[in-house]
Amino acid sequence: MRVSSVAALCVLGLIPTLTPQQAQAAVPTRVGSGYVIDLATNPAGDEAMLMYLDNHLNMGVSTRHDGGSWSTPHPLGQVRAGLDIGADGVATVAYGTDEGVSVVTGSGATWSEPISIDPTGSNVHACPDVDVNADGAAVIAYPAGSDATARAVYRSAAGVWSAPKVWSKEPDGTTLSGGLEAVLDESGRATVVWGQNKFGNESLATATADSTGAFSDASAWPVGSSEFELGANDNGQVALTWPEPGTESTPGAVAVRVKQPGQPFGETETVALAGESGRIGQPILSVGPSSVAVGWTVYEERPDGPEAQWLRIRTRGLASGAWSSTAGVASMPTPQWGQVLDNQRLVPGPNGTFLTTWVEGDQGTPLLRARRILTAGQLALQPAFTVHASNERLAYSDGLFDTPYALAGSAGPGGATLAWSNFDFGPTGPEDFVFTQVIDGVGPTSRIAAPNAVRLLPKRSIPVTWTGTDSLSGVASYDVNVRIAPVDGAFAAAKPWLNRTTSKSKTYAGLRGRTYCFQVRARDRHENLGAGSPEKCDAVPLDDRDLTRSSGWTPTSVSGAYERTALTAIRKGASLKRVVLAKRITLDAWAGKGRGTVEVWLGSKRLGRVSLEANRTTRRHLTFAVASVARRQTLKVVVVSSGKPVRIDAVGASAR
Repeated sequence: MRVSSVAALCVLGLIPTLTPQQAQAAVPTRVGSGYVIDLATNPAGDEAMLMYLDNHLNMGVSTRHDGGSWSTPHPLGQVRAGLDIGADGVATVAYGTDEGVSVVTGSGATWSEPISIDPTGSNVHACPDVDVNADGAAVIAYPAGSDATARAVYRSAAGVWSAPKVWSKEPDGTTLSGGLEAVLDESGRATVVWGQNKFGNESLATATADSTGAFSDASAWPVGSSEFELGANDNGQVALTWPEPGTESTPGAVAVRVKQPGQPFGETETVALAGESGRIGQPILSVGPSSVAVGWTVYEERPDGPEAQWLRIRTRGLASGAWSSTAGVASMPTPQWGQVLDNQRLVPGPNGTFLTTWVEGDQGTPLLRARRILTAGQLALQPAFTVHASNERLAYSDGLFDTPYALAGSAGPGGATLAWSNFDFGPTGPEDFVFTQVIDGVGPTSRIAAPNAVRLLPKRSIPVTWTGTDSLSGVASYDVNVRIAPVDGAFAAAKPWLNRTTSKSKTYAGLRGRTYCFQVRARDRHENLGAGSPEKCDAVPLDDRDLTRSSGWTPTSVSGAYERTALTAIRKGASLKRVVLAKRITLDAWAGKGRGTVEVWLGSKRLGRVSLEANRTTRRHLTFAVASVARRQTLKVVVVSSGKPVRIDAVGASAR
């Protein structure tokens, strides 16, 4: 599936040769010298990249499979080209020359001979637009001929090419403008859209093809600008956006039309208004499995500097007309001269998400930034992150700083791949290089390594350790939450303990008579937050002072004891009590020569009889398993010996 628009990049270029390079996930990979034009991927992660070679005259196409190495480019010559890649990993490349429009297919080092699909389509005026579905059917749209007519060709899943469909211009001054794009769904239905101009009056024209490749006649509607962006999903849902320039009486706006499978485009929807003091730039659009995202930049004049800039976005479900509230993606409210907020892109990501990318900062050293857009239920934005920080002036054409980055993006099974050109220094001096990076779309996995059991040791500190793994961009930070329950009650809701920590361990300072359950979520370098780990718990026991004691007990200060205190009794029947909600009980007591015996009870059930007789003085930590389900009952420690000292240090109870 090809999700980027190549029209703006087709006339740009630079550069020598691309060399095979192993892809790397965590940081951008400098693949080789070249100037990227377009990028396409399929659900299996196979990718094809179109680029200019040697002095922006000759084009070439490179492929890779399953995140491996990019192949040496297959040369196409001095052409204007477009591409897509099929489910089988084979790329379809259409290109125009003075002799007409031809197609080659292949991958790696294996490519077919050129097939002429429109020998009359000479003088191709822009890069052809190519879309291939999972069955191998394809549609190719392009403006060609001496009169620059809109044309399209259809390839069936069996590989049979249709005759070119030519939508002739009306003989009344109508000319093509604003590009020409095509999309194809999994049922084999195609939609073609192009811009038109008649004596300064703009319109958008559209036509369709059924699964046999039979194209319809065109229909059109008036617009304020024929510069548009088209997107579609495999279900046959199509969306189209364009800017409506403002007038003295009306502000500029972003307009959208949505098309359901087998139906014409719906009515025009206004997504955004520029406001009285602003203007709207070219909108961007992406269509996911169930929703559409539209982004745009608002420019507002400032009296003391260049225009302020805001990149904004809205989404809506494709089956309904309810747009989300507007969200701000990036902003430059007080830019300095030479600073940019430019080259915005939108691509779909996994699980109904979208990825938006843009360039910001000084023209000489801008940043390529990205931000993921979540659309489940309500529009939400993950924090922005930097994909690439340029230390040199970026790619330009013929000395004109047209585009900070020549940027293309495409959605893959694990996220999105970005490819861009960046002015850098090579072995022979400054040149342009192609960079690629997979933008991770899947959160890391993580786990709590310790505690690994509820031990109720007589101390208030709980050492907690955790770890995480992310095979693509790597783990950047962790969020650790904790749930707390009192000794006689239920757990409260989880609350944050650590946020965006880069550490993997920390000691939690607990309170007596509390159970603590810890959960970790790892965040990768592309701001994806993984699922919460299973909880791991530990508890802090009660001190002797937290227990209700009968007569016969004497408080004692003991070095080395929990909280430095203990209770001592020699009278038979002396008891300690506390209501608890527990399925695990512990007892910490001092054993030694001549010591007595106690019984531990929970409600009416005796948990155990413990003799504290020992050859030498030592502390004992005893655990009693109560039941699989915690119940609220009275815990009791009773002295059952007579005349022998019993020293109790702590009692623990936990519902985990």
